[in-house]
Amino acid sequence: MNWYLPHRIGVGAIGAALLVVATGCAGTADVNPSRAAAEEAIRSAHAVGADQWTHTDMVLAEESYRIGNLDLAKQRADTAREKTLALKSVPGLSVRFSSVETTASTALSTAQRAEAKADRAEANSLSALEQARLAELRAKEAKEAAARVPGPAPALLESRSTPSTSSTFGAGQFGRETPLKDVFFNYDSAAVRADARDTLMTNAQWLKENRDVAVTIEGHCDERGSTEYNLALGHRRAKAAQEVLVATGIAPERITTVSYGKERPFVQGHDESAWRFNRRAHFVAGTAPGPRVSSAR
Repeated sequence: MNWYLPHRIGVGAIGAALLVVATGCAGTADVNPSRAAAEEAIRSAHAVGADQWTHTDMVLAEESYRIGNLDLAKQRADTAREKTLALKSVPGLSVRFSSVETTASTALSTAQRAEAKADRAEANSLSALEQARLAELRAKEAKEAAARVPGPAPALLESRSTPSTSSTFGAGQFGRETPLKDVFFNYDSAAVRADARDTLMTNAQWLKENRDVAVTIEGHCDERGSTEYNLALGHRRAKAAQEVLVATGIAPERITTVSYGKERPFVQGHDESAWRFNRRAHFVAGTAPGPRVSSAR
């Protein structure tokens, strides 16, 4: 028992410190009510010692907060606080609870390691055969799009207006197809994976060699989750890809970001074999815009 509580206190202190840092970084920005409620719930849970008594609940609350699922973060933190208060009211329960909580924490750690291993396996699974399949599907999609007279449907969520001078980059306009490649994301994540970063470096190099070309980055998601949540997630994925391109020296005014959420799946299906191809940032190139007063809003 003596080794266990300091360990739990240390974990709780780290979680609290991360929360303080996250709160401080907000500066003078408008307060998001859901974020404020989640932060207050997590602070209240820490104040009653939930990180020591219901460590697993607190880990889940803080992880939900980290990925932006604020309502779930508040719910889990409230649960941790209420459970802690209830447990503290039972005399002599600490020893028995310590054993149960240790088992739960071990199971959570095992699950997290398994998830990390699965993520690595998924990142490595985009083999040459799968890339060829993607290229074939993309060529078919481009051919069908060129045959349609109406222009593309308006985006559901855009970071700025697409320039009226832009046009789809394809064989009909330039006599060759774009070599820009899609990048893929893990489930419920906008973090740029190692394989995606390599692809973005290749895309950036091509854009540097073709300075008359602008690009629209489309953010897409798989079918799981609500429409609103996936629109926001697709937006974060497109912005993450944009940030990498800008960091390599691509001018921000050449890049437009847009999210289609789960509305335009690339591969039809209801399992991971389809979902992993739909969690993507897709690149559509066109004529670069002229001089702008402001590059984005």
